Amino acid sequence: MRGSKVNQQKIKYISGGLYTIMKHKFSNILGLGLTLALLASLLLVAAPVSANVSQPTVDIDPPLQNVVAEYTIGFDINTSLSTGGDVEIDFPAGTTVPATGTYSTGDITIQCVDVTEGAITVDTRKVKIVLATDVAAPATVTVVFKTSAGIENPGAGTDKVVAVQTSAEPVPVDSETYDILALPAVTGVEPVSGNVDDTMWVEVGGTGFTGDTDTNVSTTTLDFGTGITVVSTKYVSATEIDVQITIVADGAARTVIPTSLAGQGAASGTFTANIADTEQVDRWATYTPVADALPGGTWGAATLAFEETTATIQEAIDDAATNAHTIIVHAGTYNELLGSFDGAITLQSLSGAGVTEITNADVNVSTIKLADAPSITGLTIDGFTITSTANQALFSSKTMIDFTLKNSVLSGSSTVTGKNAAQIMGGLTDATFKDNVFKDSSANGLNIFDSSGITVTGNTFENNSSTGAVFIEVTGLTFNDNTAGITRQTAWS
Repeated sequence: MRGSKVNQQKIKYISGGLYTIMKHKFSNILGLGLTLALLASLLLVAAPVSANVSQPTVDIDPPLQNVVAEYTIGFDINTSLSTGGDVEIDFPAGTTVPATGTYSTGDITIQCVDVTEGAITVDTRKVKIVLATDVAAPATVTVVFKTSAGIENPGAGTDKVVAVQTSAEPVPVDSETYDILALPAVTGVEPVSGNVDDTMWVEVGGTGFTGDTDTNVSTTTLDFGTGITVVSTKYVSATEIDVQITIVADGAARTVIPTSLAGQGAASGTFTANIADTEQVDRWATYTPVADALPGGTWGAATLAFEETTATIQEAIDDAATNAHTIIVHAGTYNELLGSFDGAITLQSLSGAGVTEITNADVNVSTIKLADAPSITGLTIDGFTITSTANQALFSSKTMIDFTLKNSVLSGSSTVTGKNAAQIMGGLTDATFKDNVFKDSSANGLNIFDSSGITVTGNTFENNSSTGAVFIEVTGLTFNDNTAGITRQTAWS
């Protein structure tokens, strides 16, 4: 009896241990199974589902706005298409797609096989093509809409797409984006004329101009016609290109022709080349060009803003009185008396003092007379020959700050006694006289009275009857690199 009880206990112990062992194994197996199931589910979620149509490509010839073009559309399929299946292509808004019944056999091809006219139906801009033969997958499908199909491009714009779907892929797949380009058009040129031997700057306005606003490189070229050479260009925007030109031959108004990557465009803007030394005065609200063409034909940070062409220099001065404008004077001889400088004006010759003269024979008034209130800050006169046969070339009794006279040749009367080339009666503060010639006057070359902060450098004084330069009650004078013939008088400091 006792042995029987012991055996039962052994059996119970063994069976219990076996149960425990089996329980652990089952738990491990169950855990592994759950883990594998979870991983499988994650893999199923993460695994991409292959589309039956790849992202289409689109090639358009030509990619120009509002013209009939040939479209070549390509895409890959992963599921075969059977005879009687279809391909649908939906064109973007603005595209003109001819209606059902207007197509001929061969206007559209699939896999280089002509599509018959009866296999084509159109719903607004979506073209449905029924297949006449099987297309076995995998394959690259190529659909060509010839120009005879009459597909007309939309207006200019970027990021256009077509959508493609098939009987095996009913969800539309957008193509890669493409651009429709505008043909450039010139609508105006300012100023509208120039003279033989001028190297000058013009603003060309229009539409559809192309280029890089960061580098100012223009990918639109401008042809001004025979006798005018484009030296450099600055792309400003789709509606403006600034151009530096040199005129080598005169002629009637020339049409300015634009050409971009889209092709040659239309032109309504013209430019006239006049004979040399034709008087012309251009007023610019902003005029800061780079003098020389930079690599790539760009002007860097050059900025232009044209205002008007005037009949005389004085008219331009009067119009610019309240603004910091630049007045560009073309080569020629201008018989004028200039005054009423009431703004921060830059009066600048286009081609230098050798070919640009301001003169008069009035015995009572200097050629340039700066007098009367109000005061002026920031007046610059640059690059002129200024003469008077009966008086002084330049006279000032006006209060002026930051006045500059440079690169000019001044001659007072050599026959009327006591006439200087330039006479400053006082009121100058922080003025600069640089690289000028004062000559052929019956008195002095340069007289300056009662002023301060005067810099006189690099000037030439020649053939004046009295002396070269006279300074009276002038403080803060810097005088260097000038020629002989200088008289230094009182209050030098």
